[in-house]
Amino acid sequence: MDTLPFTPVELVAIDAARNIRRRWRIAAYRDLFGQVMIETGWGRIGGQGRELVRSFADEGDALRYVRALLVRRGSATRRIGVSYRPINPTRRGVDMPTGRAPSAPVPSSHI
Repeated sequence: MDTLPFTPVELVAIDAARNIRRRWRIAAYRDLFGQVMIETGWGRIGGQGRELVRSFADEGDALRYVRALLVRRGSATRRIGVSYRPINPTRRGVDMPTGRAPSAPVPSSHI
C-alpha cells in the first residue's frame, strides 16, 4: 500500500465455534484545515464498538500509522486464533439517511 485508504477498509474476524465475531474499520480523509484524519473503529459485530480519530499534518506519518495498524491486524491469527478478512465497508452513521422527510424551509418572516 503506497497511498492512504481514502476509501474505507473494513475487516472481520469470525470463528463461530469459539464465539469470536470482530469487526475493524479504517478510513482516511482530510479535514477543512488540510490535516489527514485517520478514523479507526473496532469491536464485536453487533455491539456498539469503539472509535478513535487521529490527526496528522504529514501524509507520510499517517501512512506509516495505517501500515502499523494493518500489520497488527495481520497478526490476529497468532493473537486471537482467527484471521481478519476484508468485506465491503458499511456506511458511517453520518452518511446514512435518517428515514425522516426533509424539513420544510423556515419562512424568512419567522427568522
